[in-house]
Amino acid sequence: MTVDEILELMDELLDKSSSVPFSQKKMIDVEQMREYIDSIRLNLPGEIKRAKDMTRDKKNILTEANKEAEEIIKKAKEEAKKLVAQEEIIKQAADYAKQIAAEANKQAADIVEQAKA
Repeated sequence: MTVDEILELMDELLDKSSSVPFSQKKMIDVEQMREYIDSIRLNLPGEIKRAKDMTRDKKNILTEANKEAEEIIKKAKEEAKKLVAQEEIIKQAADYAKQIAAEANKQAADIVEQAKA
């Protein structure tokens, strides 16, 4: 039986108890109430342990998720650096190709000019 179920039984015991005339007090079955209290004492350690286990598991899951997230970010940054480096190489190659083409066009123009002269 869970602590919540035992508390519900205690609540029912109080609701069903006889009222003392001219007061807000009730007469309860003391032995029954003691049984419920003992049951709570027996069940609480188990429920507390489960709650602690769940909290520990949650922390472990969050720690692991954070490690994985950091690793993903690290890999993404490394990949971005590689892509930027590749883009720079491509840009340099394109600039060099333009330079060679410009020199070739200039030489061709010079040759044509010399041939005309």
